[in-house]
Parts: sequence; structure tokens; C-alpha cells
Amino acid sequence: MLIAYGTYVVQQRRQDLQIIRILADDLATRRALQLISPRAASGASDDAQRCFSSVHAAQQQLAALRNQVTSNRPLHAMLQEMVLATRAYKNSIERHPDKWQFALMMVRAELVERLRAIERATRLKAGALPDPGTADVVRDLM
Repeated sequence: MLIAYGTYVVQQRRQDLQIIRILADDLATRRALQLISPRAASGASDDAQRCFSSVHAAQQQLAALRNQVTSNRPLHAMLQEMVLATRAYKNSIERHPDKWQFALMMVRAELVERLRAIERATRLKAGALPDPGTADVVRDLM
């Protein structure tokens, strides 16, 4: 019985780490989440709509990955917080469409903070997970 429990715990950790990697890689490749110096914009733009769509897709991915984690595990709650951060971004855009860049950087900061919390909770090395929107930047530098 003890061996079966140990095997279960190891499998759960492996599955959690796989989910975390998928999530971090997905967020890292989203150009909409690249770090920018935000400014107010007048009216709706194609960039604003593309960023909104990207955050919406990230929200869907987060929700799907969250649903793969057992609900009583801390990782589930952390992924739920990330889903809520993306929802707050969408609500902010609806209230203040001219400040979409500020809202985008706020959701990015929330996601970075949650990724660091996930690293600590899963005992990953600090900075092991890439920040959102950084994969294209790294590729451009090579």
C-alpha cells in the first residue's frame, strides 16, 4: 500500500510539472504578453483586439490545464488565480478601452507573479519558468 501511494505521488508530481511546462511555454510564446511601456490609446485598434484575443486564448488554455489538476492540490488554486487575472484584464478593457496597454501589462505582471509562486510551490529553481511573452524576444536575439 505504501509503495502504491509513493508511486501515485511521483506520478502526480510528474503530471503537475508537465502541466506547468506546457503553461509556461504557451505564455512565453504569446507576443501580446511581451513587456512594453504602456500608453493610453484612443479608440479601438487591431493591436488591442489581437491582444484581447490572445489573452482570451490564454485564459482558455489556463482553464483547460487547471481542470487537469486535482482540485484539492495547491497548483489548482494557483491556476485558478491566473484564470481570474485574465478575466480581470478582460473586465478592465471593457471599462477602459483606451487603457488596454496598461491592463495588458497588469495581467502580465500577475501571470509572472503566479509563475514565480508555482516555482516555489513545486520546488523548481527560481526563474526556471520563462516569463510571458519572452520566447519571441529570445529567438530574435539569436
